[in-house]
Amino acid sequence: HHATLATFILTFFLGEAFSFWKRTLCHARVVQRTIADVLLLVSTHARRDETGRYTAPARELLDDTCKELKLLNILFGASVDNRFRSVASDRGLTKLTEMGIINAAQRDTLI
Repeated sequence: HHATLATFILTFFLGEAFSFWKRTLCHARVVQRTIADVLLLVSTHARRDETGRYTAPARELLDDTCKELKLLNILFGASVDNRFRSVASDRGLTKLTEMGIINAAQRDTLI
């Protein structure tokens, strides 16, 4: 009698955990592909000098793009799992500002 109940409970929760994992993986892959596409486009079209190196404005654009995509990845992770929702809270965004991941203008926009 207890074995049947335990089997049912384990099967149910395992199925729910697998569904959550599968959904999260699909969303993460979409984000990953989008990040790769953006980086490819920006790096391909960034201006280079005669030696083939990025110019200073192009390097700044690439650095800014990487920072923005890092923020996107952090906020995506915060939206997927309730354990990390605090990252997108006022306190979490303030901490990201203190860590230098975002600036005050970005924090104010997100709050």
